[in-house]
Amino acid sequence: MGRVILGFGLLAGGLLATGAATAAGFKVNEQSAEVVGNAMAGDAARSESASDLFFNPAASGFMNRPQISVVGSGIFPHFHFQDGRATTAAGTPVPGINSTDGKVDSFVPALYGVLPLDLNLSAGLAITSPWGLSTNYRSDWIGRYYALNSKLRTVNITPSLAWRPLPNLSLGLGFQAQYAKADLSNAIDFGTLGAAARLPGALPGRQDGKARVKGQDWGYGFTAGIQYHFSSATEIGLTYRSRIKHKLDGTARFELDSAGVGATLQGATGAFRKSDANAELITPETISLAIQQRIGSAWTVMASATHTRWSRFDELRVRFDNPAQPDNVSVEDWNNATMYSLGVSYSPSPVWTWRAGIAFDESPVPTKTRTPRVPDSDRYWLALGASYQPTPQFALHAAYVHIWVEDADIRLLASDPGNAARGSLFGHYESRADVVALQADWRF
Repeated sequence: MGRVILGFGLLAGGLLATGAATAAGFKVNEQSAEVVGNAMAGDAARSESASDLFFNPAASGFMNRPQISVVGSGIFPHFHFQDGRATTAAGTPVPGINSTDGKVDSFVPALYGVLPLDLNLSAGLAITSPWGLSTNYRSDWIGRYYALNSKLRTVNITPSLAWRPLPNLSLGLGFQAQYAKADLSNAIDFGTLGAAARLPGALPGRQDGKARVKGQDWGYGFTAGIQYHFSSATEIGLTYRSRIKHKLDGTARFELDSAGVGATLQGATGAFRKSDANAELITPETISLAIQQRIGSAWTVMASATHTRWSRFDELRVRFDNPAQPDNVSVEDWNNATMYSLGVSYSPSPVWTWRAGIAFDESPVPTKTRTPRVPDSDRYWLALGASYQPTPQFALHAAYVHIWVEDADIRLLASDPGNAARGSLFGHYESRADVVALQADWRF
């Protein structure tokens, strides 16, 4: 009966699950329609609107008027699992559909404010959701023991100060308070667990229950940045956003199968009962370098590189208060990754600006640990945007992005650590995403 503990492997498929996020891993870049319209190019070097606070807290040092930015982004992912094949740990084929979608459309809001305090000091506030998104699979798909529903939401509240010791230099520092909430579910293969325990009538792959884990926490960190204007035409920026460590406290709940196999295992072992649970989540640190160069009175070119330390996500450990349920560890082994962006803006008049950009976003997820919760792969961005500023006090911005995601394979083996109760899963993902972002700025 000791093998019953393997059932908890299916809880560890990814508390950080976000599905086909528009940035690598579970990062959400859509925090400013202006910046999205240039495919994130020049992000840390900008000081044009309050929304630039997300990318560099030093940006407000070059803003001499109070202002507010409101941003809303619609994210429309598509990822299709196909050519699927799955077996239980005993080699029995898993019944179910082998081709399905798991997308969930999302809306990402953001709010910013800047208040100059004197000629050299300004305050800023950014309320954003920089990590997250969701997946939702059918209950009868063959990968149900790895993932059904997954959701991660974060809210960052970041007050900041910027100090300008020289007319062309701004230094910024911000405090991050981050709320994180996760909610996951998987099917449980009680048939396989019952067969391993030699229970009469146990049928692998045909007697399913369900597990659901929920947790939440507040974590804290900081952000720091510098912007330097070599001239009115050339600007650079460097910014650092710290990691934030969470202990997601919540509950684990279980639904047993109708055949009674799960109830028998529950009674014999004390497992599969409602329990408090917790898991660690780290939103990783990032460092960004960006430059903007104005060419004449109408054109601006820009570039950025943002490095994310995804290697902090080396494992996911779920702990249960129920002593019958030992810790469960899922190996992730993600790699550090960098996003590279190039952009251009054209302003034929003070009223209109047109934007475009391209980007390459490296995936941190190795093929050997890619799961249906995060079927991530390298991404390519093509972005278009426009800004309309009818008065010096008000501006509207819009952006559209299409993201191509390289095809990705799933190759998960029952013999891999933590997968015995999930079985083996093979298949192929074809993915893409579209983003529409809108933004309004007010200056006072």
